Amino acid sequence: METGIQLLWAIGLLGITVAIAAWQRVENHWGIAIAGVRATLQLFVFGYLVALVYALHNALLSLGAIGGLAIVAALLLRNQLMIKLPLFPVILLALSLGLGLPLVYVVALVMSPTDWFDPRILLPLSGVVLANAASGGLLAADRLLQRLTQNPGAIETLLCLGGSVSQAIAPYRQEALRAALMPQISGLGVVGLGVLPTVMAGELLGGVDPLKAAAVQLLLLLMSLLATLITALVLCAGIQRQCFSDAAQLQQW
Repeated sequence: METGIQLLWAIGLLGITVAIAAWQRVENHWGIAIAGVRATLQLFVFGYLVALVYALHNALLSLGAIGGLAIVAALLLRNQLMIKLPLFPVILLALSLGLGLPLVYVVALVMSPTDWFDPRILLPLSGVVLANAASGGLLAADRLLQRLTQNPGAIETLLCLGGSVSQAIAPYRQEALRAALMPQISGLGVVGLGVLPTVMAGELLGGVDPLKAAAVQLLLLLMSLLATLITALVLCAGIQRQCFSDAAQLQQW
Protein backbone atom coordinates (compact mmCIF):
# COMPACT_ATOMS: atom_id res chain seq x y z
CA MET A 1 0.00 0.00 0.00
CA GLU A 2 2.80 2.37 0.94
CA THR A 3 4.54 1.74 -2.39
CA GLY A 4 1.33 2.55 -4.27
CA ILE A 5 0.97 5.86 -2.45
CA GLN A 6 4.59 6.72 -3.16
CA LEU A 7 4.01 5.94 -6.84
CA LEU A 8 1.01 8.24 -6.97
CA TRP A 9 3.05 11.05 -5.43
CA ALA A 10 5.82 10.37 -7.98
CA ILE A 11 3.33 10.54 -10.87
CA GLY A 12 2.28 13.89 -9.43
CA LEU A 13 5.53 15.24 -10.91
CA LEU A 14 4.04 14.59 -14.35
CA GLY A 15 0.92 16.50 -13.42
CA ILE A 16 2.99 19.49 -12.28
CA THR A 17 4.99 19.40 -15.51
CA VAL A 18 1.85 19.29 -17.67
CA ALA A 19 0.24 22.09 -15.64
CA ILE A 20 3.26 24.39 -16.07
CA ALA A 21 3.47 23.56 -19.79
CA ALA A 22 -0.24 24.38 -20.22
CA TRP A 23 0.17 27.61 -18.24
CA GLN A 24 3.00 28.65 -20.58
CA ARG A 25 0.87 27.63 -23.58
CA VAL A 26 3.27 24.94 -24.76
CA GLU A 27 1.44 23.51 -27.77
CA ASN A 28 2.14 19.86 -27.02
CA HIS A 29 1.37 19.82 -23.31
CA TRP A 30 -1.17 17.02 -23.76
CA GLY A 31 1.50 15.09 -25.64
CA ILE A 32 3.66 15.34 -22.52
CA ALA A 33 0.84 13.83 -20.47
CA ILE A 34 0.25 11.00 -22.94
CA ALA A 35 3.99 10.25 -23.12
CA GLY A 36 4.21 10.11 -19.33
CA VAL A 37 1.21 7.78 -18.97
CA ARG A 38 2.52 5.58 -21.78
CA ALA A 39 5.96 5.40 -20.16
CA THR A 40 4.37 4.41 -16.84
CA LEU A 41 2.39 1.58 -18.40
CA GLN A 42 5.34 0.37 -20.49
CA LEU A 43 7.67 0.33 -17.51
CA PHE A 44 5.27 -1.65 -15.33
CA VAL A 45 4.57 -4.21 -18.06
CA PHE A 46 8.30 -4.51 -18.68
CA GLY A 47 8.92 -4.81 -14.95
CA TYR A 48 6.47 -7.69 -14.61
CA LEU A 49 8.04 -9.48 -17.59
CA VAL A 50 11.53 -9.09 -16.12
CA ALA A 51 10.27 -10.35 -12.76
CA LEU A 52 8.89 -13.44 -14.55
CA VAL A 53 12.23 -14.10 -16.25
CA TYR A 54 13.99 -13.70 -12.91
CA ALA A 55 11.63 -16.13 -11.21
CA LEU A 56 11.90 -18.85 -13.88
CA HIS A 57 15.72 -18.55 -14.09
CA ASN A 58 16.01 -20.42 -17.37
CA ALA A 59 18.84 -20.14 -19.93
CA LEU A 60 16.60 -20.17 -23.00
CA LEU A 61 14.24 -17.65 -21.46
CA SER A 62 17.12 -15.33 -20.57
CA LEU A 63 18.53 -15.52 -24.10
CA GLY A 64 15.05 -15.05 -25.55
CA ALA A 65 14.53 -11.94 -23.45
CA ILE A 66 17.84 -10.48 -24.67
CA GLY A 67 16.85 -11.33 -28.24
CA GLY A 68 13.56 -9.52 -27.74
CA LEU A 69 15.40 -6.43 -26.46
CA ALA A 70 17.70 -6.53 -29.50
CA ILE A 71 14.78 -6.79 -31.94
CA VAL A 72 12.98 -3.84 -30.36
CA ALA A 73 16.18 -1.77 -30.39
CA ALA A 74 16.75 -2.68 -34.07
CA LEU A 75 13.20 -1.70 -35.02
CA LEU A 76 13.50 1.65 -33.24
CA LEU A 77 16.85 2.35 -34.91
CA ARG A 78 15.50 1.45 -38.35
CA ASN A 79 12.44 3.66 -37.93
CA GLN A 80 14.60 6.67 -37.02
CA LEU A 81 17.00 6.44 -39.97
CA MET A 82 17.25 9.57 -42.08
CA ILE A 83 16.88 7.53 -45.31
CA LYS A 84 14.61 4.49 -45.18
CA LEU A 85 16.68 1.63 -46.56
CA PRO A 86 15.97 -2.10 -46.10
CA LEU A 87 18.62 -2.41 -43.41
CA PHE A 88 16.79 -4.25 -40.63
CA PRO A 89 18.82 -7.51 -40.92
CA VAL A 90 22.06 -5.51 -40.92
CA ILE A 91 20.91 -3.42 -37.94
CA LEU A 92 19.93 -6.52 -35.97
CA LEU A 93 23.26 -8.18 -36.79
CA ALA A 94 25.16 -5.03 -35.81
CA LEU A 95 23.40 -4.75 -32.46
CA SER A 96 23.73 -8.47 -31.77
CA LEU A 97 27.48 -8.42 -32.39
CA GLY A 98 27.85 -5.12 -30.58
CA LEU A 99 26.14 -6.51 -27.49
CA GLY A 100 27.35 -10.10 -27.74
CA LEU A 101 31.10 -9.57 -27.76
CA PRO A 102 31.39 -7.32 -24.68
CA LEU A 103 28.68 -9.28 -22.86
CA VAL A 104 30.49 -12.61 -23.32
CA TYR A 105 33.75 -10.97 -22.24
CA VAL A 106 32.22 -9.50 -19.08
CA VAL A 107 30.33 -12.65 -18.07
CA ALA A 108 33.36 -14.87 -18.66
CA LEU A 109 36.17 -12.72 -17.30
CA VAL A 110 34.75 -9.95 -15.12
CA MET A 111 31.63 -11.09 -13.26
CA SER A 112 31.91 -14.91 -13.56
CA PRO A 113 28.45 -15.70 -12.13
CA THR A 114 27.55 -19.19 -10.89
CA ASP A 115 25.06 -19.48 -13.76
CA TRP A 116 26.29 -17.82 -16.96
CA PHE A 117 22.67 -17.15 -17.97
CA ASP A 118 21.71 -15.45 -14.70
CA PRO A 119 19.05 -12.94 -15.85
CA ARG A 120 19.84 -10.64 -12.93
CA ILE A 121 23.15 -9.97 -14.64
CA LEU A 122 22.38 -10.43 -18.33
CA LEU A 123 19.20 -8.37 -18.60
CA PRO A 124 20.36 -5.14 -16.91
CA LEU A 125 23.67 -5.19 -18.76
CA SER A 126 21.98 -5.95 -22.09
CA GLY A 127 19.32 -3.27 -21.71
CA VAL A 128 21.75 -0.43 -20.98
CA VAL A 129 24.35 -1.48 -23.55
CA LEU A 130 21.77 -2.01 -26.31
CA ALA A 131 20.30 1.43 -25.73
CA ASN A 132 23.70 3.09 -26.02
CA ALA A 133 24.78 0.98 -29.00
CA ALA A 134 21.53 1.76 -30.85
CA SER A 135 21.93 5.47 -30.19
CA GLY A 136 25.51 5.45 -31.46
CA GLY A 137 24.62 3.26 -34.41
CA LEU A 138 21.91 5.71 -35.45
CA LEU A 139 24.39 8.60 -35.35
CA ALA A 140 26.88 6.66 -37.48
CA ALA A 141 24.29 5.48 -40.02
CA ASP A 142 22.72 8.91 -40.46
CA ARG A 143 26.09 10.63 -40.77
CA LEU A 144 27.32 8.17 -43.39
CA LEU A 145 24.08 8.33 -45.39
CA GLN A 146 24.14 12.11 -45.23
CA ARG A 147 27.70 12.28 -46.55
CA LEU A 148 27.00 9.79 -49.33
CA THR A 149 23.99 11.86 -50.39
CA GLN A 150 25.89 15.15 -50.28
CA ASN A 151 29.08 14.03 -52.03
CA PRO A 152 28.19 11.76 -54.98
CA GLY A 153 30.50 13.68 -57.33
CA ALA A 154 33.59 13.29 -55.16
CA ILE A 155 32.88 9.60 -54.59
CA GLU A 156 32.30 8.85 -58.26
CA THR A 157 35.46 10.75 -59.22
CA LEU A 158 37.56 8.58 -56.92
CA LEU A 159 35.91 5.46 -58.31
CA CYS A 160 36.63 6.58 -61.88
CA LEU A 161 40.28 7.09 -60.95
CA GLY A 162 40.54 3.45 -59.95
CA GLY A 163 39.83 3.67 -56.23
CA SER A 164 37.79 1.00 -54.49
CA VAL A 165 34.44 1.70 -52.86
CA SER A 166 36.07 1.36 -49.44
CA GLN A 167 38.72 3.93 -50.36
CA ALA A 168 36.16 6.32 -51.85
CA ILE A 169 34.04 6.47 -48.72
CA ALA A 170 36.82 6.07 -46.14
CA PRO A 171 36.71 9.72 -44.92
CA TYR A 172 32.93 9.57 -44.52
CA ARG A 173 33.09 6.21 -42.73
CA GLN A 174 35.69 7.57 -40.31
CA GLU A 175 33.53 10.65 -39.69
CA ALA A 176 30.54 8.40 -39.01
CA LEU A 177 32.51 6.35 -36.48
CA ARG A 178 33.66 9.53 -34.73
CA ALA A 179 30.07 10.75 -34.55
CA ALA A 180 28.96 7.44 -33.01
CA LEU A 181 31.71 7.40 -30.39
CA MET A 182 31.65 11.08 -29.43
CA PRO A 183 28.78 10.84 -26.87
CA GLN A 184 30.44 7.83 -25.24
CA ILE A 185 33.83 9.52 -25.10
CA SER A 186 32.27 12.72 -23.73
CA GLY A 187 30.47 10.67 -21.10
CA LEU A 188 33.73 9.03 -20.02
CA GLY A 189 35.35 12.44 -19.81
CA VAL A 190 32.82 14.05 -17.46
CA VAL A 191 31.62 11.08 -15.39
CA GLY A 192 32.33 11.64 -11.72
CA LEU A 193 33.11 15.35 -12.20
CA GLY A 194 29.93 16.67 -10.65
CA VAL A 195 27.89 14.44 -12.97
CA LEU A 196 26.23 11.43 -11.34
CA PRO A 197 25.36 8.82 -14.00
CA THR A 198 21.84 7.40 -14.03
CA VAL A 199 22.78 3.81 -13.23
CA MET A 200 25.06 4.81 -10.37
CA ALA A 201 22.41 7.14 -8.96
CA GLY A 202 19.86 4.32 -9.06
CA GLU A 203 22.21 1.94 -7.26
CA LEU A 204 22.98 4.52 -4.60
CA LEU A 205 19.25 5.04 -4.03
CA GLY A 206 18.97 1.26 -3.68
CA GLY A 207 21.55 1.25 -0.90
CA VAL A 208 24.49 -0.20 -2.88
CA ASP A 209 27.99 0.61 -1.64
CA PRO A 210 29.26 3.72 -3.52
CA LEU A 211 32.48 2.04 -4.68
CA LYS A 212 30.57 -0.96 -6.02
CA ALA A 213 28.10 1.37 -7.75
CA ALA A 214 31.01 3.25 -9.33
CA ALA A 215 32.54 -0.03 -10.56
CA VAL A 216 29.26 -1.13 -12.15
CA GLN A 217 28.85 2.26 -13.83
CA LEU A 218 32.39 2.10 -15.23
CA LEU A 219 31.76 -1.41 -16.51
CA LEU A 220 28.63 -0.28 -18.34
CA LEU A 221 30.41 2.73 -19.84
CA LEU A 222 33.25 0.59 -21.19
CA MET A 223 30.86 -2.08 -22.48
CA SER A 224 28.81 0.60 -24.21
CA LEU A 225 31.91 2.13 -25.78
CA LEU A 226 32.96 -1.19 -27.36
CA ALA A 227 29.38 -2.11 -28.30
CA THR A 228 28.86 1.25 -30.01
CA LEU A 229 32.07 0.90 -32.04
CA ILE A 230 31.21 -2.63 -33.19
CA THR A 231 27.62 -1.66 -34.01
CA ALA A 232 28.73 1.38 -35.99
CA LEU A 233 31.36 -0.61 -37.90
CA VAL A 234 28.89 -3.30 -38.95
CA LEU A 235 26.25 -0.73 -39.87
CA CYS A 236 28.70 1.24 -42.01
CA ALA A 237 29.70 -1.96 -43.80
CA GLY A 238 26.04 -2.81 -44.40
CA ILE A 239 25.26 0.66 -45.72
CA GLN A 240 28.26 0.43 -48.05
CA ARG A 241 26.93 -2.84 -49.51
CA GLN A 242 23.44 -1.40 -49.78
CA CYS A 243 24.44 1.86 -51.44
CA PHE A 244 26.81 0.54 -54.11
CA SER A 245 26.07 -1.90 -56.92
CA ASP A 246 28.22 -4.89 -57.81
CA ALA A 247 29.82 -2.65 -60.44
CA ALA A 248 30.85 -0.16 -57.71
CA GLN A 249 28.24 2.42 -58.76
CA LEU A 250 26.69 4.69 -56.16
CA GLN A 251 22.94 4.05 -55.92
CA GLN A 252 20.53 6.96 -55.90
CA TRP A 253 17.62 6.96 -53.43
